[in-house]
Amino acid sequence: TYLARGWLASDQIAVLYAAGGVVGLFSLSVALTQALGASDQSTQVTLSACWALVGLAGVVLGLRHRVAAVRVGGLCLLYAALAKLALFDLRELDSLSRAASFVLVGALALGGAFAYQRLQTRMRPEASAAAPGDRGPTASG
Repeated sequence: TYLARGWLASDQIAVLYAAGGVVGLFSLSVALTQALGASDQSTQVTLSACWALVGLAGVVLGLRHRVAAVRVGGLCLLYAALAKLALFDLRELDSLSRAASFVLVGALALGGAFAYQRLQTRMRPEASAAAPGDRGPTASG
């Protein structure tokens, strides 16, 4: 990217990063599918959990480093994992694999909500002392 910065605009570089992320996630998905077997029920559970985990990592990194594009990309990937759960896993998986998929993605979503809350309170500026003329709420208020 150092060579591209001279002749590409910043939004074009962002598109290249996004394309690289999609190719990397696709490669990871293909590697998991080949390693676990394409028709195996556990492969679909693993893919759902992997997509949710990578999406959660994107949200947390985007929040921590205050990069909106990474945060939005992570949210999009979380939504893709949820769409996969609703559209594919509910129809195709047996009950045990379906339950495992929902539990794993649900636990990751809860972990993401917890991380989001912690990072939001950490990023929020500390409540400084009240303004000089501010006495806070009064009894007559």
